[in-house]
Amino acid sequence: MTSKDDESCAACHDCICPNCFHADAPIGACAWNGAEDGIVFHDVSSALRKALAPAVGAGEKAVVAARGVDEHVARPVTWREGRVAGLYTRRFGPWPSRGAVVVLVHGLGLSGRYFTPLARSLAAAGRTVLVPDLPGSARSRRAVRRTPAVEEAAEALLRWQTAAAIGPCVWVANSVGCQTTAVLAADHPHLVQRMVFIGPALDATALSPARQLLRLLADAPREPPSLLALAAADYLVTGAGRFLAMFHQAQQDAAGPFVVRLGQIEVPALVLRGSKDRVAPQSWAERVCTGLLDGRLAVVSGAGHAVHFSRPDTTARQILQFLQ
Repeated sequence: MTSKDDESCAACHDCICPNCFHADAPIGACAWNGAEDGIVFHDVSSALRKALAPAVGAGEKAVVAARGVDEHVARPVTWREGRVAGLYTRRFGPWPSRGAVVVLVHGLGLSGRYFTPLARSLAAAGRTVLVPDLPGSARSRRAVRRTPAVEEAAEALLRWQTAAAIGPCVWVANSVGCQTTAVLAADHPHLVQRMVFIGPALDATALSPARQLLRLLADAPREPPSLLALAAADYLVTGAGRFLAMFHQAQQDAAGPFVVRLGQIEVPALVLRGSKDRVAPQSWAERVCTGLLDGRLAVVSGAGHAVHFSRPDTTARQILQFLQ
């Protein structure tokens, strides 16, 4: 039986459905509508759900994301979702875009859900934000029959960008997603306005599975518990076999091609990391930055690997200042 998150109508499969993605009308039947009452909640208690549900207007969803270990901030956000070139995609902010679209690209085996706090902050500043799930991951897991190599994932993003007809974008990637966007920027510079690498991984100086696992475990206590729960759910959806295959592909890319591509990226690029990020240490972030033709490095004090989740407003400010 096909689940709702795998369903798509003919209009949504290869382009943006005008009824559920572009338009500011209520979401169409062909888009997955999320949780009960058309509201999507991330790590929120049932009591808070009941309190928030009556306040949401027609055609609007409240996205609630953790802003820290104990604090939850609720802010109504109008957004759309659908499938673009087979990839499950979320759109935050105004449409049509009043400037370059910001595209957020997630890390290994995850979905774009953990970008919701950052997407909301950027959208509040007037930016249009698109968040696709990469092929083989989460709600795009059935977009491919086998695990794509890093270059193949980049080609899928290229098809997605063409189908969305959004022109040159600002690409913001986290962790292993940085390897995928680096392919795009190096091979298709006319489609990239600027680049942002958040906690770029994999560190080419520590590629063994054991060292990467130890780094993830060391970083976990520095992340909000809600992020850990969200990541665990995404990993279960993606599947262990596919996750391991993705890691192998990322290993091969990080061992050489990624560093070479950095020197081929012509547009300005920002490397951003949390000061307590154990996955992308300072030495590696500095190496990535110096490998870029026009790179700059910023560090957010006290944050871990997913600084975009734990410090979304600070991350948004860094990105917006970089884009000015």
